[in-house]
Amino acid sequence: MKKIQLDDCTINVIDEGEGKPILFVHGFPLDHRMWREQRTSFSSNYRVIIPDLRGFGKSGVTEGTVSMAQFADDLNKILTELKVYEPVVYCGLSMGGYIAWEFARRYPERLSGLIVCDSKALPDSDDTRQTRQHSATELRENGTDNVVFAMMPKMFGMTTRAENKKLVEEFRQMMLDANPEGMAAGQLGMADRADATTFLSDINVPTLLIGGEEDIISPVLEMQEISNKMPHAQFVEIPKAGHLAPLEKPVEVNDAIRKFIDQL
Repeated sequence: MKKIQLDDCTINVIDEGEGKPILFVHGFPLDHRMWREQRTSFSSNYRVIIPDLRGFGKSGVTEGTVSMAQFADDLNKILTELKVYEPVVYCGLSMGGYIAWEFARRYPERLSGLIVCDSKALPDSDDTRQTRQHSATELRENGTDNVVFAMMPKMFGMTTRAENKKLVEEFRQMMLDANPEGMAAGQLGMADRADATTFLSDINVPTLLIGGEEDIISPVLEMQEISNKMPHAQFVEIPKAGHLAPLEKPVEVNDAIRKFIDQL
């Protein structure tokens, strides 16, 4: 585990293994631990870089709003600090996918490939934006309990909820333990994010989109539409997985990632 000092914030980051670099970017409101199955699988053949984003895990917290652009800039600085000079395969889930679009727009030269799991390209609807703003207020006033309670039914697929209660409980606890201010700043950043559909066609790197069959937050059809709008994209559906496909079905997700990287 390394600590990297950015201008105003300390970032906790895993940097393991040697070879082609893969940058794994977690979803909301998780941390580096959501990639544990990928860390184990890929660090023997690749250089695996997994940060806790600003406000999450063991990284420092920034008050106010943290934009997707800010997260993307942080990742660029992390790669510089770690002396990663060759282009990376970026793999992000959910909010990590929102950051992926910004990263691809700002730092195209940094990318050899892009993997987006269970995410969206459209901005929030007015209703969703209001829900996020309400959620940020709730987090700041009352902590994580109510927000996590509301999120939990959507995070895992119905198969995982029925068959792997231990995993569901472990990650419910991780969300409850997250920093409320870090979560609030991330919620407001997601509410303000850009409409990535306007520049999907400009993303010229090979792209893999991965979606859980049972994901109700970013449904399969929506992920397929993103794939259709990109010049070099392919879509893989993961059966019996929900919004956290890399945790729910790690073998299938890792197979898809490995196959994609082998083609690069």
